[in-house]
Amino acid sequence: MKTRIIAALLLVAFAAPAVAADPPSFTLRYGVLAGLTGDAAPSGQGWNEAARLGIDYIAQTLKTLGLNNIQVVLADSQDSQGNPQAGVEAAQKLVQIDHVNVIVGDFYSSVTTAAATAVAIPNQVLMFTGGTSPALTRLNTGPVPLLWQPVAADDLQGRVLANIIGDALGKTAKLNVAARNDAYGTNLSAVFKQAWTQAGGSIPKFII
Repeated sequence: MKTRIIAALLLVAFAAPAVAADPPSFTLRYGVLAGLTGDAAPSGQGWNEAARLGIDYIAQTLKTLGLNNIQVVLADSQDSQGNPQAGVEAAQKLVQIDHVNVIVGDFYSSVTTAAATAVAIPNQVLMFTGGTSPALTRLNTGPVPLLWQPVAADDLQGRVLANIIGDALGKTAKLNVAARNDAYGTNLSAVFKQAWTQAGGSIPKFII
């Protein structure tokens, strides 16, 4: 059967008229959205350099493969300041002035929500986020998902964390929980608390 299928495919290939298609030619423009100043700077600067490294790697790989008609460039990096309003303004510059096709950022869920809703999605710009809010991917309401969340969301992280600790200490162990008072800390700790207590564990002290 395999031999007959391969023979049929070869027959179709040789019988079909040769069509010389022009190789694709385009430039894919990336922009970085991250907190580059203030309290967010330590993480934001690292985020920016990681994106630069990734884009350089893609460019080098395309060159190695001889795909010289496809270019990738980091058009600009914009400072969101870790603030939704500043993030929207920065995203607008990336889209309207730098004409990016892809936005890498932000790692704050609140900034991502604002920038995606006001700028990226209406302008059909692909956006990757480091945010972990479970609500982020629900912003994709059209036929093509434009907002992508590679990092596991809080609801998944919390359940996995409960399973790991349960395997290590026993599912009925007593745990005290302290979480930082921000969106990430409160969301993750709430999911963990629910998963841990439902499995039979207890939490004597729960502090935000």
